[in-house]
Amino acid sequence: GAEAEKLTAINGTVAWTAPTAVARANITAIFRGEQVTLAGSTSAPLLLLGRRTAPLDLKITSVPLNIDFAGSASLGTDFFLSGALKLASVSVRRALEWSGTDIKPGEALGALELSAKVTAEKTKAKLDDLIIMIDRNRGIGVLDVALREDAPPLITGTLAFSSLDIASFLQAFTPLPTTGTDIASTIDTRFLRELGLDLRLSAQSASFGPVVLSNLAAAARVEQGRANFDVGDATAYGGSLIGRIALSEQGVEGGVRVRLSARKMNFDGLFDAIGMTGPLPRGNGSLDLEVTSPYPTWATALSDLTGKIDLALGAGIVPGLNIAKFRELSGTERFFDLDELGEGTGFSFKSARFQATIAEGEANLTTAELIGAQQMISLSGVIPYSRSSLAIAGVLGPAPPADGETKRPDGAPEALRFFIGGSWPRPVISPVTP
Repeated sequence: GAEAEKLTAINGTVAWTAPTAVARANITAIFRGEQVTLAGSTSAPLLLLGRRTAPLDLKITSVPLNIDFAGSASLGTDFFLSGALKLASVSVRRALEWSGTDIKPGEALGALELSAKVTAEKTKAKLDDLIIMIDRNRGIGVLDVALREDAPPLITGTLAFSSLDIASFLQAFTPLPTTGTDIASTIDTRFLRELGLDLRLSAQSASFGPVVLSNLAAAARVEQGRANFDVGDATAYGGSLIGRIALSEQGVEGGVRVRLSARKMNFDGLFDAIGMTGPLPRGNGSLDLEVTSPYPTWATALSDLTGKIDLALGAGIVPGLNIAKFRELSGTERFFDLDELGEGTGFSFKSARFQATIAEGEANLTTAELIGAQQMISLSGVIPYSRSSLAIAGVLGPAPPADGETKRPDGAPEALRFFIGGSWPRPVISPVTP
């Protein structure tokens, strides 16, 4: 009742000179449009033909998939395999398509190489002493593979990496586009139903784009129409980081949700790493970020995001913000940019807090304060970040009384109101005159 398969252009040799002699085979053929070479030998061919356990060396060579096995096997109804396995594929997507699996080609693992001690039965396999390379990420560990009747294949296990490129690792399991022209608002997410994944990951060093992490402990899970990548713990720029990227196929929480929490992080180093320039507050502090989109991460534009952000810093500085020159220009100019402030030490603050809601390509500042020893800056307004523009009202005024005091410091200057427009990272300041 199975579908017929056809082999063409068969050529090779089979040598078995006596019942107890070693049997060898070396055959080439065309199978589903690909040339395949099968080379194998067994020192107990009668046992193998009798569906008993026998020594077996087997090598399959093709463009989509290469397999090298040395051990013992039983090819009967109680299938069994035990030995050393090497497997390599330049594209598991192509290998799955060629093998006829139900997993949709183009939406599964990318390049893969592995070597391990394998123990396999008809519906499950265990890979011990595993060395695996997934899209240039080399790890060691243990994997279990299970073929389930009422669910997609399930891969579980633990992998340890010396270094891990998180983006390329995730791309191995999700259909991320390779070019901008592939991005669309609707992408088939059937891969979420065609592969089960539950991996525990660790890495001495890791990167996500330009962001560098160390001592990473994470988990990747794909099951029942959902995919999660959890960072349980990581060190980054002197602080700690936890987070989650969650992908859902449908339902109330469809699309993508990203949560990120950082504590005691050096944002000076982070801003430099991701290339953020302009008058940014630099110092150590904490960050809480949560954004969602109705579309998958690779199909999400900035205007699709909704959520909130909360940034709190201790003592720090805004480089290039010369407050004395700022007040001087505000009394003589209708507008000016930060380059006109000249050289200065910047604005030193004792604390800074920024809170904003995000929706429809805009960030609405609900709290924005930088408190210095004698002066503070308060901001409110909207940042249409999808266009890199600014629409913010600000006040440069006296700092609030310190704890335990009832009045502001002596000699505090009068409040100065201003408007920030233009575009980031070169804002234009317009003083608001009486």
